[in-house]
Amino acid sequence: MKLHTIDIEVPCSASPEITFDILQHAAGWSTWSAAKKAWLEVEGSPTPDGVGAVRRFGTGPFMSREEVVAHEAPTHFAYVLHAGIPVKDYRADVRIIPVGSGCTISWRSTFHRKYPLSGTPTRLFLKYFLRDTARRLARAAQHRAAEAPAPPTA
Repeated sequence: MKLHTIDIEVPCSASPEITFDILQHAAGWSTWSAAKKAWLEVEGSPTPDGVGAVRRFGTGPFMSREEVVAHEAPTHFAYVLHAGIPVKDYRADVRIIPVGSGCTISWRSTFHRKYPLSGTPTRLFLKYFLRDTARRLARAAQHRAAEAPAPPTA
């Protein structure tokens, strides 16, 4: 069965630290992403949003359930999907790559189709959805960075 891969890259002028903090905080997703509901079902380690955390996101009747499998602040966050879309073996690795004073959000997702002929339509939907999510993350991080107090000058 073919492995489907989606690669998204979005520039962000906020620091990797700010961007990662917004990405990893599940409960905050409802303030910046398309998800209207977002919460932790199970806390992870060493922080509540860390490895082992089970996160729930949704809009209307559509809900996803995912587990955090990598939490390496501020550069790498990964999760596997347990429910929400009709795929098998879904994994996403989000890398926050420092670039100057900002970063690039690199979102790579892989999965196998669950049903015959569903791979390409699912890949196209996820590509749109993940690009939108990465852009929203960048905007949220840039907004937070703009609100942060300026460092003291000498």
